Amino acid sequence: MVSPILFLFLLFLSLFHQVASNPLLFEGFDENSELIREGASIIKTSRLLKLTNRSTNIVGRAFHNKPFQMLNNTTPLQPYAFSFSTSFVFSIVSPSSGSGGFGLAFTIAPSTQFPGAAAGHFLGLVNSTNDGDSSNHIFAVEFDTVNGYKGDSDSEGNHVGVNVNGMGSKITEPAAYIEEGTDSVKDDFRMAKVDAVQAWIEYDGEKRTLNITVAPLPLQKPSKPLIENYGIELYGVMEENMFAGFSASTGQETSSHYLLGWNSILYNPIDNSFVLNWDQRFNILKGISAGLLYLHEEWEQVVIHRDVKTSNILIDGNLNARLGDFGLARLYNHGQVSHTTNVVGTIGYIAPELTRTGKASTRTDVYAFGVVLLEVAAGKRPVDSDQFFLVEWVIENYHLGQILEVVDPKMNSVYDEEEVELVLKLGLLCTQHRADYRPTMKQVTRYLNFDDPLPEIGDWGDGVSNASSRMSSGFLEVTSSMRTVATSGYLSSISMSTKSIDAGR
Repeated sequence: MVSPILFLFLLFLSLFHQVASNPLLFEGFDENSELIREGASIIKTSRLLKLTNRSTNIVGRAFHNKPFQMLNNTTPLQPYAFSFSTSFVFSIVSPSSGSGGFGLAFTIAPSTQFPGAAAGHFLGLVNSTNDGDSSNHIFAVEFDTVNGYKGDSDSEGNHVGVNVNGMGSKITEPAAYIEEGTDSVKDDFRMAKVDAVQAWIEYDGEKRTLNITVAPLPLQKPSKPLIENYGIELYGVMEENMFAGFSASTGQETSSHYLLGWNSILYNPIDNSFVLNWDQRFNILKGISAGLLYLHEEWEQVVIHRDVKTSNILIDGNLNARLGDFGLARLYNHGQVSHTTNVVGTIGYIAPELTRTGKASTRTDVYAFGVVLLEVAAGKRPVDSDQFFLVEWVIENYHLGQILEVVDPKMNSVYDEEEVELVLKLGLLCTQHRADYRPTMKQVTRYLNFDDPLPEIGDWGDGVSNASSRMSSGFLEVTSSMRTVATSGYLSSISMSTKSIDAGR
């Protein structure tokens, strides 16, 4: 049985400064998921979406039940398809002997119905008669495991392909990921042989660029995509409203196709005039606080996130917040001391002790959350230049008795002063130089809910500001010009085996 927390680790969307119009977020699946399922598709009690079993010549589909507007016609001289981004994790479980088939495809189509669609190489999307017909209006990224489509033209079965209106791939690459630090060194892998595959698909409608990245779980997202295509025009493919989802099929060769998690966002261009009001910001902060409390103290193990920052906050259409991107997270037993020695995180959110010891803890997460508190209230980035450091700036204004002077002017002074002052002071409390002076997330959550009074901070003294200066120069020196420090072997304490998905290979 896959642990429920695993599904949280399968989410890779970062969204805070841009609020999208139509986010999707599936942390595992249940019968209440907003999905239209057809064919062999079922939802397992383990919250896995099983698209196909190992029966021959079957099709399974799952699509979001609401369409998305995909065409921008506001500029008649230069219309374009709206941008979209999606990430998901899937697993292809083949028989223990012999090869499996046939694959699955992330699909955007005008309907969730595909009359007459065939199994096998057609992946339940088209058939031999309408394959390639421009009236299909289908865009798909296929993850194919069987060669032989139309003879030798599909020479590599284990590939990722970009399909428009049919199964003849416009672009195709053998499944591989680009090694970090290189421009072209590819590590090939068999999608049906690894435990699970992560995929990221990103399309920029205005620039007409498509990036597709894949990697076996639990590797981090490679910085260079497997497929980079410039000039792909989807305006003529998309209709005004389209459905997004997945289709999989078997043939004479069979595999079980699973979707473990899906995180997608199909969005219109962001209105740059959009500003979160204070109530929205405060609710977001309380939501993230509750999430960190669960990770630190309420789950059966301690989860140290190690990359808490505003760009890793997920907000849905109702502005409910949750913490995402667990690419650097580590699991520990309660009471166990962290033994990591790599400095990881993002400049501006790194606790000062990390630059000395490299050991992350719940207190380093608290420090980062303190920076988030200040950032959300002040509307400024943690580090804007070599001279500006947010924590230091708020401390200075606090000592001058004018802490509310740092509040984001875009809110036009429309906010609850008591709540804003609480958030700013709590941010300073969480970002104290000494880790043992910082509150726990349980205390932070109680402060934000006004369950407990905030401690007096008048006795912090000038040493806090000095410590902040030392911290700022310290982490800038350690991390140099890097924006984010990555680590290998992420989630090393999570072992995922498809034996828990199906009865072995």
